[in-house]
Amino acid sequence: MKKLLLVLAVIAITFGHERMYAQDISQVNDYKYVVIPVRFEFQDEANQYLLNSWLKHWFDQSGYTTLMETESYPEDLAFNRCLALYVELKSASEGFFSTYTDLKIVLKNCQNEVVYASPEGKSWIKDEEKAYQEALEKAFESLFYFPYEYNGKTVFEKEESLQKSKAAEKSSPLSRTLGKVLTYAGKDYQVKKIAAGYLLSNAETGKRIALMTLTKNKTILFNSKTINGTAVIADDGSITVEYFDRENQEMTQRRYTVK
Repeated sequence: MKKLLLVLAVIAITFGHERMYAQDISQVNDYKYVVIPVRFEFQDEANQYLLNSWLKHWFDQSGYTTLMETESYPEDLAFNRCLALYVELKSASEGFFSTYTDLKIVLKNCQNEVVYASPEGKSWIKDEEKAYQEALEKAFESLFYFPYEYNGKTVFEKEESLQKSKAAEKSSPLSRTLGKVLTYAGKDYQVKKIAAGYLLSNAETGKRIALMTLTKNKTILFNSKTINGTAVIADDGSITVEYFDRENQEMTQRRYTVK
C-alpha cells in the first residue's frame, strides 16, 4: 500500500510539474522577436565555443524570429523593445573544481523580468568546447519541442487590460507631455497616447521619433532607432532623456523643452 501511494505521489508531482512548465513556457508566444547577445558574461570572447551562433540557429529552426544584438532592428522593434525576449545564458559550473559543465537559458522581457528559464543542461565531457555545446543543446530541448507561434500580443496590451481607469492614466508623468509642443535642435515635437505607450513625433512631418513607456517600477523607457535610454518628465511636460552614447562611450542627455 505504501509503495502504491508513493507511486501515485510521484505521478501527481510529475504531472503537476508538466502543467506548470507548459504554462510558463507558453508565455514566449507573447513575443515577436528573440535577441541574442554576441557575448555572455562567462565568455572570454564573442561567440566563444560557437554558443551564440548555435543558439541563433536553434531558435531559427524552432520558428522564432531572431536577431543578434549588433544587428539593425526592424522598425517595430526599434520603437518598441518590449516586442522581444532577450537571451541570457547562465553557467553554474565555472568553478575551478567543477566536475561538469552546466548551462541554463533565461529569456527576459524589456523590463528585465524572467519570462522563461530552461531546465539545466549538464555535460560531463572533459573537452571544454564540446562540453559547453552539449550542455547548451540539452538546455535548449524544452524550447525545441515547444510549438512556438507568435500570438500578436504585447506586454503593454496585458498591462492596459489591468490599468484602463482614467485615474491611473492621469497619474502617469507621461500624461504631462500631452497637448504640449516640445522643441529640440530647432525642431518641434508632439506626444500622443497610443496602445503601446506614448509616441513622440515630429510636429510638422508626423514622423515617429521614439516610443516612451512606463514600467511597473515607474521607470520611463525611451526607445528610438538610435537611442535606448530612460526619461524624466518635468512638471511642465519637458522631457530629459539619459542614454549611453556608443560613439563617444559615455552617458549623455537630450532635452525636449516646452515652447
